[in-house]
Amino acid sequence: MVATETVDVVVVGAGAVGLATARELARAGYAPLVLEQFALSHQAGSSHGESRIVRLAHGRVDDVRDAQQAMELWRRLEYDTGHRLLDRVGGLEFGVRMAATEAALRACDVAVEVLDAVEVEKRFPGVRALGEDAVFQADSSVVRADAAVAALLADAQAHGADVQSGVTVEALDVSASHVDVQVAGRVVRARSVVLAAGGWIAGLAAQVGVSLDARPTLQSPTYFRSGRPTPTVIDIRAGGTEFYALPESSGAVVKGGLHDPGPALDLSSDPGSARPSVAADVAAFADWARERYADLEPDPFDSYGCIYTWLPESRFHLARHDRVVVASCCSGRGFKFVPLNGARAARLAAEVLGA
Repeated sequence: MVATETVDVVVVGAGAVGLATARELARAGYAPLVLEQFALSHQAGSSHGESRIVRLAHGRVDDVRDAQQAMELWRRLEYDTGHRLLDRVGGLEFGVRMAATEAALRACDVAVEVLDAVEVEKRFPGVRALGEDAVFQADSSVVRADAAVAALLADAQAHGADVQSGVTVEALDVSASHVDVQVAGRVVRARSVVLAAGGWIAGLAAQVGVSLDARPTLQSPTYFRSGRPTPTVIDIRAGGTEFYALPESSGAVVKGGLHDPGPALDLSSDPGSARPSVAADVAAFADWARERYADLEPDPFDSYGCIYTWLPESRFHLARHDRVVVASCCSGRGFKFVPLNGARAARLAAEVLGA
């Protein structure tokens, strides 16, 4: 390959993690080139949509500690960009993981309450406790996802990142001194590459010798109109079925779905278009929501298909392999950690760039 241009670092993917990484690199004085195969803010991946849950409540201590750092970085992003991105609404968790969540929060000195069913419905009249206790953590928030992605993009560009859309990476060739990134009609030579390509990451990682068990699946976020403001809700049933729900920033809409691998997707020739939802998953969430909420309109008014890319045990793969950083921070829970994982991926790339 003959390089047609040379840059410090290439970031593959302009979703939330890729842009968070590019922002950190640009603020550190590097000049990242971000390559996105689709249009910016496209609807085909995992970063689009009005809102996501950002919470401290998790069943593992390491996740709680990461969530604490991520929450601080979300607030820093708000400060740096002048955009309000978080709406603090509080969060309830019902079901079989409650004891683990309470223990993990207390181990990290995070304020947490266990509410009986009467207290749940007294504080949150829009939620039915169904005779169950719940863990309540007051810092649970809704992040304005589309606004956050836009803020990351604008801040990365303001600090020198070059973000190019409609550019598909065709091949990667790693040598001792650089990585050649082949795209249509040119080769970009970089000292380091960050792969943050969401559901498309496994094929790219394989080109640099990294075997990644990343499985894209189709999910079906679903929307109901609601008569009252509500907290975020996580409900983990016996057998592992998990539902999530959150208020949209307007406060008059509840969004949610099943947190579970859906139908597998083959993205090898994906056109990047919007996807339909899965009727059975929409119906399962709708049945749960009608039971769990007091003031929903009887039928959902919208749903759509999006991607969850699952890794074993719902963990992340964020590691440097020679000159290539592989950032697969997904499993349907990655958005809440976006600024933290962007900072970590940037630090890994900087290990090469600073050498």
